[in-house]
Amino acid sequence: MTVAPTIDASVAPGAEPAAPSTTPMQVVYGLYALGFIFPLTWIIGLIVAYVHLSEVRGTWLESHARWAIATVWLGVALCLLWIVPAILLTVVLAISLIGIPLILVVWLFPLIWAIYRIARGWLALLERKPVAGTFV
Repeated sequence: MTVAPTIDASVAPGAEPAAPSTTPMQVVYGLYALGFIFPLTWIIGLIVAYVHLSEVRGTWLESHARWAIATVWLGVALCLLWIVPAILLTVVLAISLIGIPLILVVWLFPLIWAIYRIARGWLALLERKPVAGTFV
């Protein structure tokens, strides 16, 4: 007994299937950017990224979903690991005038890192390219 191949009625014969939509990932990156003002949007973006991951598995968009998910979890870990040294450095450096600019750098590092991750992912998405690496 032979099984006839199934035909996808949504794709015309000889045509390639439609590329996956970048809209969900645009929403994720937008929610992350908005998260600097409204932190709850980070969680919403994370949920959208997890849902979208199953839809884009095996495509170039999978790297973006993984990048977005890793951005949140690495950001949480970075903040948790960064808080104690940042407080200690603030106490030590606040004693001198030279230390005040260093305090700003110490406290702004996680913010700069998050902006970098969002910008790098979003720019690659706009160019319709995968994001290289997950943790870089």
